[in-house]
Order: sequence, then structure tokens, then C-alpha cells
Amino acid sequence: MSKVMIVDDEQAIAEGLKAFFELDGFEVRTVSGGGAAQGAARDWLPDVIILDIMMPGLNGWQVLKALKEDAATKSIPVVMSSVMEKEEDVNRSISLGAAEYVVKTIDPEKIVEKIKTLLSRGK
Repeated sequence: MSKVMIVDDEQAIAEGLKAFFELDGFEVRTVSGGGAAQGAARDWLPDVIILDIMMPGLNGWQVLKALKEDAATKSIPVVMSSVMEKEEDVNRSISLGAAEYVVKTIDPEKIVEKIKTLLSRGK
């Protein structure tokens, strides 16, 4: 069973995504903000992390940078998730090491499919 960690300060979004992933057989943990994300990732070592960009305290880009600098978490694929659709936001995410970028407004089932594709590439 693949492990997915969802990092989002909006609990309703995190829980909604969690439900879709669990229906598809994933083991899921949610983390409510950027400050706890790096430690949670290091402790649990998920197969993939879905990371919101706009969060209070540490934003997603700061968390992504920290994850990619940490030997324990640098190889975990990170999918950035945001309502922002600008090309510069996508490019910034990819340049910092994100494996994918998804816009929050897309269907959660499509996000699950993107994660499945991403995980199958890594095997």
C-alpha cells in the first residue's frame, strides 16, 4: 500500500483528498501546516507528499526546499498543490524540486490518478 502525506492548512481540503485516496487503497496522513511537514515526512517517510503552497508560517515552497535539502526526505516526490495557476508558480515549484504541480480546483479523482502515474514511474 502506497503512503500519501497531504500538507494543507485547509482541513476540509485535506480531509476531502484523504477520503479519495483511501477509497483507492492508499494509506494517508494529513498535516495541517508547513511547520510540521518536514518532521512528519522524516518520521513517516511517505511515498509521495502533496504540498499546499499558500499556508501561514512556512509556505509550501519553503517546506519543499527544506525537504529537498534533507537526506532523509530528498528522494520523496512532492506534488505542489495550489489555487495559483500562473506559469511562474509552476516553474518555481519545479525548479525547487517538485515532481508535479496540480491546481486545487481540478477533480480530486484526477489528482489521485496523477499520483498513481507518478508512483508507477518511480517503480
